[in-house]
Amino acid sequence: MSRAPHPPLGGAREVVIRCTQSQRAQERATMGMIDEFANNPGPAIRGMWEKLSSKPGGKYLFSKSVGWAAPYTGTIDGRVITFEPGYCQVELKDRRKVRNHFRSVHAIALMNLGEMATGVAMCSAFPAGVRGIVTGLTIDFSKKARGTLVCTSRVELPEITESMEFQAEGVIHDKSGDEVARVTAKWKVGPSKK
Repeated sequence: MSRAPHPPLGGAREVVIRCTQSQRAQERATMGMIDEFANNPGPAIRGMWEKLSSKPGGKYLFSKSVGWAAPYTGTIDGRVITFEPGYCQVELKDRRKVRNHFRSVHAIALMNLGEMATGVAMCSAFPAGVRGIVTGLTIDFSKKARGTLVCTSRVELPEITESMEFQAEGVIHDKSGDEVARVTAKWKVGPSKK
């Protein structure tokens, strides 16, 4: 004896169930991506750039993915504009959400921008089987930051066979090319644990 199929739910209830299922699928995909970033960041971040960067809106999606993997980093809405293994430029638009009471970009937004650029450059330089974590951040300010800013970071890693410390630097410039700040990220890097 065959059973009759369930009648469609209809109306708002069906929409809510479909949205919830879609959200769960997105959360699973995001968690998978975060796990991949955490366990094998070099190949994961390079692979994502290769897939997305040439597509319309791909750089935007790549930048958002970095924010999904590192949620606090995503709060400034930095945009990766240039990327290659060991090199990254991240742009930050000046807007109210990143400003302080002096009508300039807030110090912590600048630190976050520097951490994003150095982090993407650093992780993209990791070979398969290597990962790392930031153990310290410092920033030196040159002038008030106003307008669109770009942080540039270039990293050249030695061969990593054991746990070691490494520093990555990000330099932030304004539209006129003046240096606004310099961020140094101290990393502990080493082979991934099996």
